Amino acid sequence: MKCYRISWFDEFECLGGDCEETCCRGWVIPLDENDINRLKKERGRLGLPLFLATAGWTRAKFNKGSGKCPFWDNDGLCRLQKAKGHDFIPWTCRSFPRFYRNYGTFEESCLDLSCIGAARLFMEHLHDKGLIEDEAEPVTRLCTTNDDKSYLDFLIGQRSQMMEAVDRGLTGDLADILVSFAKALQDSFAAGNMETAQKPSFREYCKGCRNESSDVVFPMSAGTLNAFLHTSLCHPRLSETSPALYKMLTKARKVTEGFLDNEEGWQQAVTAFMAENPLLIDTLSAYYSYYLFQYFLRTYETYSFRRQVTLGLCHTNMILLLSYSAGDATSEGLAMIIARYNRRAFFNDIIQDAMYKEAVKGISHLTPSRTSPPASVYRQVYEMTDAVSPLDGDCGKMCANVCCRAEAFESSRSSCIYLLPGEEKVFEELPKGLKLIREDSSEHDLPASWGDTVTTVQCDGPENCVRGCRPMQCRTYPLAPHINKKGELELIYSDAETPYTCPLIYEKKELSDDFLKNTYEAWEILTGYAVIRDLVVMDSNKRNRFWKKITTVCTKEQMDIMHKK
Repeated sequence: MKCYRISWFDEFECLGGDCEETCCRGWVIPLDENDINRLKKERGRLGLPLFLATAGWTRAKFNKGSGKCPFWDNDGLCRLQKAKGHDFIPWTCRSFPRFYRNYGTFEESCLDLSCIGAARLFMEHLHDKGLIEDEAEPVTRLCTTNDDKSYLDFLIGQRSQMMEAVDRGLTGDLADILVSFAKALQDSFAAGNMETAQKPSFREYCKGCRNESSDVVFPMSAGTLNAFLHTSLCHPRLSETSPALYKMLTKARKVTEGFLDNEEGWQQAVTAFMAENPLLIDTLSAYYSYYLFQYFLRTYETYSFRRQVTLGLCHTNMILLLSYSAGDATSEGLAMIIARYNRRAFFNDIIQDAMYKEAVKGISHLTPSRTSPPASVYRQVYEMTDAVSPLDGDCGKMCANVCCRAEAFESSRSSCIYLLPGEEKVFEELPKGLKLIREDSSEHDLPASWGDTVTTVQCDGPENCVRGCRPMQCRTYPLAPHINKKGELELIYSDAETPYTCPLIYEKKELSDDFLKNTYEAWEILTGYAVIRDLVVMDSNKRNRFWKKITTVCTKEQMDIMHKK
């Protein structure tokens, strides 16, 4: 069989007891059938420790708790290897960090960058992705059930073209094109026409794209990176199993939190940092290219083009963030960052699933329509909120409709509430007692995207209220939309300054499920429009930054449970 290995594959030498990030600590060590059969035969001084390490051979693994391997000695070396030699230790330990993929007609080999020794070699060979070809027996078993060789050839060609483009320099526009191309491939294969799906080439696809950076997926937003750091990627238990990594991730989280309400500042800061550190730019390009070499062919089995391409960009952005937060873009510093990060993020499907979900969410939130919702959308959410009330009865009886009474407000303004962008379009005919007024936006705390003026609505009180014409802020009161630090929509009690006290808020009354559900769905629809989401994000960032505790009334998780009932 043809066997291809990265050109610097044979340069690797284990650092042994001198390794600062030993592979004997921090993760589970699986045992295959050959390992178990060999180790089970051991008697004497090693027999009992092996029996205990596997819970009486009921577990096919060492180091269940991901602490340190029970056979890791004080000198940083393996007690099994010292006693019985290299061939005695488990296959995982013998092969790491060598990475093999057997596709039936050929096998590819490279070094996994979760090893500090491999990461240092990578930094020495940033622009070297050449392969050495040999005829040899494969090291590992077949890694796929797919036998469509023409499809595999197609994937290899696309991978080569993508790597070639990335090696010239990873930029915002190229990252955007990569994601767009991956989505186009996935959509084509999903449509079922395999021949048509395999016609596009990445090189040709690039020619048809505008060379205009979207800065959506590279550099990613501070909000999206912060969401990554609120997944189990930065689990508190890391403070015990990998304290250096935990310190690195928590420091990065503080950096992103500082930019949550200043995305433009984040983009400027990180762009300047890359410009000051040309080695970092080269490293990020080489890192993503190497990721494509190592992982893109997984699509031979899964057809998950968008996931593979996007995850690689997630990881590349995290290396950028960690380098920026550490202020270290040296060769040794980057090697250590890459090794520590890859060990945590690349071998945990739960972490990768959560990161991919947040990345897709972040991309979609950065590029919604900048237009206002049309009247039809407001009619839709009006209809949803017409049918529900905060309590089963009339909540106004608790406080004599204090929130609707003009005397509760300053005399000249009466009950004056600003409308959301485009909401005035729904009022084709104004009922008696309702007046629309255009005001200077500077009189209100509103995002710049709303423009210079805003429409406010003034009413004469509850006696003249036409419920079907209530604006959104009346309909969903006493709740307000809030975007948490994970980027998820929540409902909280309104924190707007008012000259009255609402008993629903003050007494924390239990609100009806229908009201919560319809209010959440209404805001979910409206925040799909960037001009409205701008307001929600602006208000949310202030709370996230200055409030010590935010009490939610309805979370995304609670909404998911309601939908399942």
